[in-house]
Amino acid sequence: MDHMTAKVSCFSRAFHFRDNTDWIYKDDAAGKLLTEEEYKAIATNMTSGISYFAPGFQGSGEEALRFIVEQFLSPSVLLRSAFCERAFRMQEESGVRQVLLFAAGYDSFAFHAGKEIHVFELDQESLIEEKKERVAASGLMLHCSISYLAVDLSLAGWSAALKEEGFHPEDGAFGSLLGISYYLEKRVFRRLLLEIADIFQKDAAICFDYPAYEAGEASRKNRALAAEAREEMKAEYTPDEMKELLRECGFQIRREIGSEEASKEFCEEWNRKNPGHRILAPGGVHYCLAVRS
Repeated sequence: MDHMTAKVSCFSRAFHFRDNTDWIYKDDAAGKLLTEEEYKAIATNMTSGISYFAPGFQGSGEEALRFIVEQFLSPSVLLRSAFCERAFRMQEESGVRQVLLFAAGYDSFAFHAGKEIHVFELDQESLIEEKKERVAASGLMLHCSISYLAVDLSLAGWSAALKEEGFHPEDGAFGSLLGISYYLEKRVFRRLLLEIADIFQKDAAICFDYPAYEAGEASRKNRALAAEAREEMKAEYTPDEMKELLRECGFQIRREIGSEEASKEFCEEWNRKNPGHRILAPGGVHYCLAVRS
């Protein structure tokens, strides 16, 4: 399978690291999870689509690529990764040593985690097998214990495999669900949250982003790209709707921010240093940290 959405997300993190000396989210491992041929192919495909992203754009191919990445691809990936990293560090200080990466894709968290952390990566079988091959070929050093679980998160029952792999609910946990809520129907996302709640003990946390109804241009473009890659986005929420959904599933929000606050918190320094390449959080996206109640 192509797994294009996972590849483009990885490319966006890699591009941001390669082309800069300061970062909104520093990911020095992402580029090694893609081959150089894949990286160049994605760059070429994006550059050739400049008329879709910005009709009438005037500039070189390099300028076109940077415009597309910084205005349409990177914001959603960088902002949610930065928010999640900060949320995890807060939980880590309280002693959490287990991290669950739901729909892990080509996430590089395991290369940045501490040696005391046990990371569980959950995703569909074809992607998990490919991810293991990429990690083996990358030359990157893992700094944690890691378990790969081939599961279908859209179906109930995945938690049994997690427990068999050595997950201990009593030791606390942090769950990353970045980018998931977009691609699951609401009833399926609810079922996923309920199963997480069933294995999480009080104060265990989950971190995720979700699409609100007031989507901006970048969000709409990304949805169109996902549909073309046959990975159609299926849901939107209001903040009140998400709050109620979490409550029903046994979670309460510890922190939630929208696009404007996220831009101020994570992009302000970058934009000050790079006024010609401003990056803002995509409109209509919320970032949420919730804990098991």
